[in-house]
Amino acid sequence: MKKMSIKGFLALALVPALLLAAPLRAFAKYEKDVTPYEYIFMTALQACGVRSWAANGQWLAAYEGYLEASGDAAMLAQLDGYRSLSWGGTATGMEELVDSLKGWLSSSPSYGTDARFYVLPSKSAPQLGSATIHPSASILSAPFSDVAPFSGSGYHYIFSDMYTYDDPSKPLVYYRRNAYGPDDIEVFGVADGFRGFEDRVMIYFYKKDPSSSVGYSSVDVKGMLSAYYTDGSLYRKWTTPYSVGFIASSVRSVMNFPIKVFSNADDAERYAQTGVASNLFTGTGCSLWWYSNQGTGHLQRSKIVDIGDAMRLPADNASAMSAYNALSNVPDLAAASDGLSACGLDISYRAGYKVEHYSLDPTGGGYTLMDVEELSGIAGEDAAFSDRSYDGLAFEEDRTEGAGRLTSDGSTVIKLYYRRLSPTEIAAASILDVVLPVLKAITSIIWVLLLIACLILLISIVVRSFRRHIGKSI
Repeated sequence: MKKMSIKGFLALALVPALLLAAPLRAFAKYEKDVTPYEYIFMTALQACGVRSWAANGQWLAAYEGYLEASGDAAMLAQLDGYRSLSWGGTATGMEELVDSLKGWLSSSPSYGTDARFYVLPSKSAPQLGSATIHPSASILSAPFSDVAPFSGSGYHYIFSDMYTYDDPSKPLVYYRRNAYGPDDIEVFGVADGFRGFEDRVMIYFYKKDPSSSVGYSSVDVKGMLSAYYTDGSLYRKWTTPYSVGFIASSVRSVMNFPIKVFSNADDAERYAQTGVASNLFTGTGCSLWWYSNQGTGHLQRSKIVDIGDAMRLPADNASAMSAYNALSNVPDLAAASDGLSACGLDISYRAGYKVEHYSLDPTGGGYTLMDVEELSGIAGEDAAFSDRSYDGLAFEEDRTEGAGRLTSDGSTVIKLYYRRLSPTEIAAASILDVVLPVLKAITSIIWVLLLIACLILLISIVVRSFRRHIGKSI
């Protein structure tokens, strides 16, 4: 993603800064902490060609929302059963899970392409309205009546949200916030951050700005707050607005935003410059992205892992992270084979690749693609290929491109080239087509005669030896 000007958002007064830090408390869990349940889902998703990695919590929550919306109680129960598994256990029904995930992913035109961004069907989080709320932020499109009105001018209401600030040294407090944007300015959000495997996404706020190189810039969203203890009693009511740099919310709550929220900076830039909006969170769909720290790959073209119906889990969390780091971050899995084996995973790592056959143009000015083979093999091993026989063409082995170890990202393409035979070579080949069968027939006859001669000689030797033996006996 492109880096955007968000540092200015964080220069806040002490109390607002403390409040803005509240959603970040959800990010206490980092990449080193993954549960067996999360590992199972990540591996199944990767078997479909998508690397959720640190955004796994968002993909998992969105998928659970899809199952709820579609009424798939059986798969929800299967997922719930995975929650009770421990490291070293075995997850069954993996083929059903992968098939279900592929059906979900296939609802997006992004699946099977190089695109990293998806809008997938899901069920939005409930818009809770009481002071006693779930720790996950809840987004609403109507203002809270118990929050003080905006004290100032030049701003209009845009959304409300709820969250908690759980300082262990203090009683738990729930916050209810009304947010306001500058008048006559469209405020839109960009999901531009996540950490760990939690279902949390950080939403930053922007406005169109023709003077910016990307077409947009940060906007000063203001907030008004009321806060309550868990028993519903008032903790504090703010009477002056403060700057809201960003919010951290569950991905299914983001579906409730009454303003546009993009899943990535590229689409926000396109919207700011052209007015075309894509990859938005909607009331019926989550806007997600698969994670890659290797740049743009082609993972969706390949079956990265073949996990079978029963998958044995690693022995512990450290082994799981070692295995998944290797699986997610190393395009050539041969480099991580020792680490993967040490984790005791019964997984075969397969990847797709292509073999393309090219013929030299009659003018000799270039090559034309004739055939394409779609093959698969074990990532890290040499990709197998063979030349083909074409009339009037000869394989040029020394021109072969792309041969070698198969990478796991599905990007391996082996190119085989064929030159055109000259008239003399074609004539010689025609003669050989006639002569060779005759020579083969003659050679076969000679071999048969030689074999018969050898047999006669062998019989003769045996008979002579037998007669000598009989003569000596007499």
